[in-house]
Amino acid sequence: MDTAAVSCNPVCIGEGPGEVQLYRGLRKVVDKPTRSGSILDKILTNLGDFYKQVAILSPLGKSDHNVVTWFPKEVFPREPNVLTRRVLRPIRDSDARCFGRWISNQSWSGVHDAPDTQTKCDEFYSILHQALNTFFPQKEPAVARVNPKAMAQQDPNDREGAGRAVMWMTPRMISTALARCMSGIPDCEIWYEPYGFCHFAEEEMKKAGIIDIPRSYDGHEREFSLASERLGIVFNCEFVADQLTYSSVQKRLEESKSKYVFVKDESCGMNTDDKKKYFPLGYRHCFLLRHPLQVYNSLRKAGFRQLKASNILPTDAQEKTFDLRQFVAVYYLENMFQHHYNLWKYVKEKIDPSVMVIDASDLLNHPGEVMSKYCQAMGFPYSESMLEWEASEEVLKTWKWPSPNRYRSKIFKAAAVESTGFLAAPPVPPRDDLPPDVIDLADEAMPYYEEMFLSRIKVSAS
Repeated sequence: MDTAAVSCNPVCIGEGPGEVQLYRGLRKVVDKPTRSGSILDKILTNLGDFYKQVAILSPLGKSDHNVVTWFPKEVFPREPNVLTRRVLRPIRDSDARCFGRWISNQSWSGVHDAPDTQTKCDEFYSILHQALNTFFPQKEPAVARVNPKAMAQQDPNDREGAGRAVMWMTPRMISTALARCMSGIPDCEIWYEPYGFCHFAEEEMKKAGIIDIPRSYDGHEREFSLASERLGIVFNCEFVADQLTYSSVQKRLEESKSKYVFVKDESCGMNTDDKKKYFPLGYRHCFLLRHPLQVYNSLRKAGFRQLKASNILPTDAQEKTFDLRQFVAVYYLENMFQHHYNLWKYVKEKIDPSVMVIDASDLLNHPGEVMSKYCQAMGFPYSESMLEWEASEEVLKTWKWPSPNRYRSKIFKAAAVESTGFLAAPPVPPRDDLPPDVIDLADEAMPYYEEMFLSRIKVSAS
């Protein structure tokens, strides 16, 4: 603004070159002469913190005014997060049982013997409050309230959850190949379906007649031992009983010391609201997606082989007459697309409105573009070397499994184990070439798939 050519009123109050009183918090940033000995070219702003120091350069052409340059800062100043404290009273299953035993045996003699109603009331609340503090002691963790302005200015890799992510999926969505890709990141810890197997363990407890399903291991060793034995029969491998609890999975994920953590997990593991309190804190979320006809056609083939290997099907069973609809309960696959959709909606509404959805065909056909976008969004480092790996099961031994020898069962992941990279996506099979069970299951899943498909990340060719 050339103050010799325009009026400063009502922005400035005062007369002459000494105008210093400014409306609306404006301040001057040009502090050196711009023509002879006067500051005639002025910049008035309330956003000075976002710009570098003004630079005065020589005039252009025949102008007698110096050039004023003012560039924005590359990194804006961040406002600090505000540290607050919340009073919490955690209620663990074991503590609740102890409290239940105490209150069942409490005589309340002090309440009965009190002389009047107010005294009885005071005595009752005094006893109850003391018991609550004994069985459910309060905690005051420090909670950082993130400043939204600072969050918007922050580099994605500096935000909460950077380098820690859960990829939610259903079976047959190319998720194991994606996990093999993520193994190419140095110091990246890979977890294989920890919450999914907690859900499977609970389903086995229900089949065994256990109604009150526990969520923690302490005090419920028998139930989880039974569940691990039954899972071993279904999956033809051994399981570690104390790693099949929601509370232990959450605790181990949150306490991981690895620089990067990638979790591939089945969305059915969070199929009810009461399980969602076990979401690991500090993790970002993404959803993998694949056309239902491809998912169920592949699941039918792999499921048949697994059921025969586990001796659940007779030795003379034929794949041609196999009906997947009769066995979805064996592998806990009822309504799996609906569970996938419901969890996606929950994360979208409660955690991350822009939660990422990746279509498996896009991943297979454009692995570099998709993985680059995924790693950037989740805070992982990306390298093209991640897109290739050795055809070996050795890296699988380093993953975190609920079963020490689960990696040896190749029926559900043979293609990923034997591959050396992402292969081009096969076309969706024609309905006329598919058996009735695949078509029926896929038709039920299509409404959920189609809505999620609209939210997928776009690749250059889509």
